Amino acid sequence: MERFVELKKLISVAKDQVEFSEYGDGTSEEWINKAEMRLGFTLPESYKWWLRSYGGGEIHGEEIYSIFEMDLDNIREGDIVYMHELYQQKQKYKSNILVVSESVDDVFYFNLSKNSGENEMPIYALSSEEEYAKDFIEFLEKRITRGVLNH
Repeated sequence: MERFVELKKLISVAKDQVEFSEYGDGTSEEWINKAEMRLGFTLPESYKWWLRSYGGGEIHGEEIYSIFEMDLDNIREGDIVYMHELYQQKQKYKSNILVVSESVDDVFYFNLSKNSGENEMPIYALSSEEEYAKDFIEFLEKRITRGVLNH
């Protein structure tokens, strides 16, 4: 829980670089459950915390895929379920990859085969296929800090 508090502080300090919804104005549990049912697996807890808390957004203009609270037939990009189904249909990535963000320098994804048992998954960088962050919280911290240091 302390990590969530620290991340919330970082987001508030970096508000010029981070464009998230207001804290507490996130995705409903109902839509998170619908997304998990459609995907066929449980999303990592830290990612669900971010969805419930902020709903979605961007870090330095780089979108973090979220869950849009609308029928998937009306979505064309940005929704993690829509993007996953699109990538699977086009066989763009392996089936154990759930892309969470495509930035100017890399593609970041949850490695679905690496569930920690605490319902967390590391995030990998596609370019190196190496672990980028141990979980979604660390991923956000790195992306925000990287952006703050580079701007």
